[in-house]
Amino acid sequence: MPFVFLTGYDRRHIPSRFSARSVFYKPSPAAPLLSNLHREYGLRADLQEDTVESAVIEMIHIARGLMPDKASAERLVEAALIRAIQEQGEGSVPPNVRGWLCHLLDREYKERGRIHLQ
Repeated sequence: MPFVFLTGYDRRHIPSRFSARSVFYKPSPAAPLLSNLHREYGLRADLQEDTVESAVIEMIHIARGLMPDKASAERLVEAALIRAIQEQGEGSVPPNVRGWLCHLLDREYKERGRIHLQ
């Protein structure tokens, strides 16, 4: 999900896990902000192919938004991928890889997200 920060505060008030996100300061004209969102959306649209690789990249982006740091986000993604391997076994990959893996990530976060903080 593309987003930017529009704030009256300086960058130090933004959590470090969002350090790569664009920051616009109030008052800010709409044109640069919208341009940034469109560019970010375009980058996301390029990832729309339904492959395991693109799904894992999306999972990492989602997990970094859910978890307080990169390490815990990576542990969350790893646990979701292990869950996928266990559930799939020797079977074939579902037709909607992205949806299936993102669903497993969501389940892992809801059921065991706290254990990945350590």
